[in-house]
Amino acid sequence: MKNITTQTVKTVIQKVWEESSLLSSAEWCEGDLTIQFKGGQIYKYSEVSLDEFNNFSDAESGGKYFSAEIRGKYETEKIDEDTEE
Repeated sequence: MKNITTQTVKTVIQKVWEESSLLSSAEWCEGDLTIQFKGGQIYKYSEVSLDEFNNFSDAESGGKYFSAEIRGKYETEKIDEDTEE
């Protein structure tokens, strides 16, 4: 019998905002968008398309895009910083 190894590869894309007063960083992985805010809070937004993440990343103002297009439009979960893997 042969040993078969299965490997799953996930697409992870990250964005860092250096000049934003609201956003620190964002990570998109398989539909989950995790955003860290300048105050240290981390939130996960579910079922966010890659196109939406790209629009968010490419926006002239990530904070304005977030407020208009993401906040309140996706299922949201606050992440406790101590439970991050």
